Amino acid sequence: DGGVDWFKKQGYDKMGPAVQAAARYLQEKNTTNAPLGVLGFCYGTWLLSKASSTGDVDFDCAVGCHPATVLEKAVFGGDEDQMLNDLKQPTLFLWAGNDSDIYTKDGSGKVALKKTGGDVEEFADQLHGWVSRGDVADDTVKAGVEKALKSITDFFSKNMTTK
Repeated sequence: DGGVDWFKKQGYDKMGPAVQAAARYLQEKNTTNAPLGVLGFCYGTWLLSKASSTGDVDFDCAVGCHPATVLEKAVFGGDEDQMLNDLKQPTLFLWAGNDSDIYTKDGSGKVALKKTGGDVEEFADQLHGWVSRGDVADDTVKAGVEKALKSITDFFSKNMTTK
């Protein structure tokens, strides 16, 4: 499968410096010291989690849609639970019904996100990728996308108050 090979080529040693540069750029342009949030999808959720857990970036909050933090262990050989427990900002994950079950019930991922001041919102009737590439001609998917966008907006509004 080319997918795993692609992910292996996009490890933190390669992508971390790009994330750090983007964060520095945003901080430099943020002359009003406004709060900054970050939004990731799938692999991007792993990347924002990795960058936060290492302390390489400093955002005021984060949202991850259909999280793929399982990549930390499955592809990169790291400790997914430790990465999540080391998150530095309130973090919300929007979970699809076929995403990792560590984000449901009292799973380790859900517990870690709650410790940040964040949470997991479950979308059990949606499939991984629904927010960014779901078929909104399907009424169930459309309703899930609309609910997700509201959750994202509400979380950012709550956690990005003026410093």
